[in-house]
Amino acid sequence: MRRELKERLRKFRALHLCEVVIKAYEEKFGLFSQSDIEDYMFPERQLADLIKDKDDLALWFFFTCPGDKLIDSRIYYKQLGEFYLKNPNFFRLNDSVFKPDINSLLENVNVRKPDEFSRAIYENSKELIERFNKNPLSILKSNDYEGCVKDIKKFFGYGKEIASLYLIFLKRYGIKTVKNLAPKIDRHFLRISAGCGVFKVKKGMRVDEATKKISELYTEICKENFLDAVILDPATYVIGKRLCSKKNEILCKMDCPLDYYCTKEIPKTNRKDTTLYIERKKANQQVFNFSPERGLWNPNIPVSYWPENIREKFMEHAGVLYRDLKEHKLEVKLVKISDGRKKRALENENPSWYKKLIRWGVIKGSNRYKIVNALEAISKSEDNRFCRHMYKNQSIFRNLIFERLTEGYIFEENNAQPTLFSNENGIPVPPDREVAEYFGVKTDINKKPEILEKDMDIPF
Repeated sequence: MRRELKERLRKFRALHLCEVVIKAYEEKFGLFSQSDIEDYMFPERQLADLIKDKDDLALWFFFTCPGDKLIDSRIYYKQLGEFYLKNPNFFRLNDSVFKPDINSLLENVNVRKPDEFSRAIYENSKELIERFNKNPLSILKSNDYEGCVKDIKKFFGYGKEIASLYLIFLKRYGIKTVKNLAPKIDRHFLRISAGCGVFKVKKGMRVDEATKKISELYTEICKENFLDAVILDPATYVIGKRLCSKKNEILCKMDCPLDYYCTKEIPKTNRKDTTLYIERKKANQQVFNFSPERGLWNPNIPVSYWPENIREKFMEHAGVLYRDLKEHKLEVKLVKISDGRKKRALENENPSWYKKLIRWGVIKGSNRYKIVNALEAISKSEDNRFCRHMYKNQSIFRNLIFERLTEGYIFEENNAQPTLFSNENGIPVPPDREVAEYFGVKTDINKKPEILEKDMDIPF
């Protein structure tokens, strides 16, 4: 009786998890409101958009899905797309003996296990030519998910999860409709399921054992409740990749639709024996020290964590400061005066915001090259999360940019680009309304800034 109740509770939690994720996607809630999120959810579109013929697309997906294992899918499919443009007929099985130049593929496309990947292409192409008339769709004799998985698992490199991925791609792009389709269970789905109490990680539990149990559970749930795995699969993938793997509760609270249900107990894989163990997600203590005036801001988080529109404003402003610092460096030269004597004259000087940060002791003038590198990293969205003593300058300048964007500042003459600013006393720049509203900062957009970074709150 107790075991039956536990099983019912597991199914209820799993079903609720699926419904919450699908609803969040449909309503563009949290993470799914970010303008660039679908680029992460559907990385294979970078290949699919180039291949107009559905049979060709089915063939390319059939050979390339086994390579989609434990690598960055966005890079993988981008490289495949670039390779397709140069070799559109690479996977066309026109000859009775298919001999593709695998080395040319591997030189242009990164895969985790090149030997396995090349073996899959050779063996599967031979099987397709001899038994299935060169068409992978001929493999799928059933229209039901479990029947299709059974058919395709006979091919090298195809377990249940990669078979699920292939069937999801076929349905997403209108190539073949499969009933009762279930999502691919990967490490991201395991993270979410364990965190939300769908299963408990026991000591010594193997990854394949956990994957098998969870896969059976979600297959049953999708079949009974007619859930759309075509959306559920990429939505859970992007939650696990963009939120769970970051180990930062501020992102959970802001963007994750499952934060209310999550225990923050995240399973990780022991590389030695492929067993699972629990690593509790640790909160950054600053998350709980936000003041109402500073809203949800955290200077330790890289700009890549924020939505695209907010990230671009930080990157643009960092670029302005970077160019300002590169163009304005203290330079003194000797000029002749009367009686043949010489006098020092100021040729160029540091930006005022830079001098004030040095005067306040926030940065050191001797570390100018580090400051330049930090600003350049932020301007390219290549900055990193602050960790102990590492990337401190990046956090300082993320904070400076936040203050300038949410409180306004005086753009002084030596900071200005001559074509835009020519006022001798500098020009007041009001706060950015979009950034202030996103971080929940209460500010008067029409208030004129009084002095440049006078009250900047530096957390170091």
